[in-house]
Amino acid sequence: MAFTDYAAVLHQVAEGVIVADVAGSIVFINEAAARMHGVAHFQITPPGYSSAYDLRTEDGLPYPSEDLPLARAVLRQERVEEARWRIRRPDGSEVLAVGSAKPVFNSNGMQTGAVLTLRDETARDAAERALRRSEERFRAIFDQQFQFMAVLSPTGLTLEINELPLLVAGIAREQVIGRPFWDAPFWEGLPEMREAWPHRLTAALETAGPVLSQDRFKTASGEVRTADAAVTAVRTAEGELMFFVIQATDTTKRRHAEAALRESVAEFRAIFETAAAGVTEVDRRTGRYLRVNRRFCEIVDRHEGELLGGLGPDDVSHPDDRQINAAELAAMDAAGRYEAEKRYIRPGADVIWVRVSAAVAARDAEGQAIRTVTVVQDITEAKQAERRLALLVAELNHRAKNALATVQVLAEQTLRGAAGDLQRFAQNFLMRLQALARAHDLLTQHSWEATRLEAVASAALSLWLSEEMGSARVALQMSEAAKRAVVTPRQAQALVLGLHELGMNAAKHGALSRAEGRVNVTCDLSGKNSATIRWSEVQGPRLEGAPVRQGFGTRLLKRAVPQDLGPGSSVSLDFKPAGLNAMIRVPLLERPGTDC
Repeated sequence: MAFTDYAAVLHQVAEGVIVADVAGSIVFINEAAARMHGVAHFQITPPGYSSAYDLRTEDGLPYPSEDLPLARAVLRQERVEEARWRIRRPDGSEVLAVGSAKPVFNSNGMQTGAVLTLRDETARDAAERALRRSEERFRAIFDQQFQFMAVLSPTGLTLEINELPLLVAGIAREQVIGRPFWDAPFWEGLPEMREAWPHRLTAALETAGPVLSQDRFKTASGEVRTADAAVTAVRTAEGELMFFVIQATDTTKRRHAEAALRESVAEFRAIFETAAAGVTEVDRRTGRYLRVNRRFCEIVDRHEGELLGGLGPDDVSHPDDRQINAAELAAMDAAGRYEAEKRYIRPGADVIWVRVSAAVAARDAEGQAIRTVTVVQDITEAKQAERRLALLVAELNHRAKNALATVQVLAEQTLRGAAGDLQRFAQNFLMRLQALARAHDLLTQHSWEATRLEAVASAALSLWLSEEMGSARVALQMSEAAKRAVVTPRQAQALVLGLHELGMNAAKHGALSRAEGRVNVTCDLSGKNSATIRWSEVQGPRLEGAPVRQGFGTRLLKRAVPQDLGPGSSVSLDFKPAGLNAMIRVPLLERPGTDC
């Protein structure tokens, strides 16, 4: 593959690519890298890297050119991974780049240059900064609350706690975070509190509102105080269970806490109803739905009243996938969570694919799951995309093999016809590859499906139909019916190569080799299922019959083209004294008028 071909490929990749030679001069920048820099200078040596592209450290200071990844790879033969720097573009905008560089060696171990790959991390860096600011705001607000607040995991581990109780008890955050809530120093010497909290969490799972109680806790001075407490089980939009604990020291504060908890529950319910994924709660003792959100109703195409009127997971599952429901229950009894892909059946018999993620919401005294929450995502389109991708990959492999075989034949036959003349071989081979490329470009535009015959003929003769080559010397006339005719991808490729060879022969030996020469190309339908293309040369050099030796073009037209055009095709060549006449008969698809 020529460097221009590699360059064309590199210009299509999303990641930036910069190549330097052994002296450090930049010799190639792909389009992605040029966009990131806002410029596309070439032949820049290491001392000029930083100033040419206004490169800076993450802190905004000028970046020494000799310390840049590409310079280190060229000058010191270092391999640099995931370096970070900033690019100030000419328009004033700034890009955070993350890149890796390494030296490049030839087969003899000699360094030939270096390559740098980089990506634009500006958006991700901004998102991470926004997330950190959001977390800092949450922590500032959370810590300023004048009441005891804590967030617990489903097993009662302390995930978050605000500053007030730590100050009152005189302890550090590390003594609480990650430990069971009832083992915190607040309850030291108060065994009844240590025993009460696990039961409160269980009670919170079994009620929709807060579980209220009166607590006792120790202060830093050892004083035991009492406080009203409330704990609520809540779930995030993703179905994650957590507990929210609030303690207040008087009735007024307790009322505020209850109001805050009611708001929290209302917010949870609002999130439940507006979640992008389907969410259900199931009573595992009856196998029936206890709660479903709007999105789940849309996924299964049923009304909420119908689902809550006695239906359960088995009623919406595909018969062949109902055993997954039993496996789900068994897995959650053991591990508390379960994930699977399965099929649902809608009332109209439509089958859809879903991904389910289930977790235990409550257990009985024996530890068996009695309520579970399931998040349901419709993955039907993803499944269809997977199948389409598999077919596409298989088809791509097939076409790549065919293309390589065609190139191999072109090379062998062109070399044979060049009789040792490498310059002649290179010129002819390149022009035939360009004809093949035009065929592939045309077929790619039509997604490698049926292609109009008019587009095929125009692509094949584009070299001689162009203004530069004098379009008046080649006349392409097609009937309306022929313009609407379509051919298969294999036929299209064969026609482009065949017509190209006729054009090349006319340019070298026939009518187009003289200023007064002309070529007339006509195409019409011959019957319902075939088309006839006629090639006629006039005012060219007088011919003395068919050439004694058949060249590659003649062999291609008489053997390869009919084979690729399929049964019922034919190619005839008539070397008349006035010029070459050729006729190509092309069998068409059953519906020649079908749009491409």
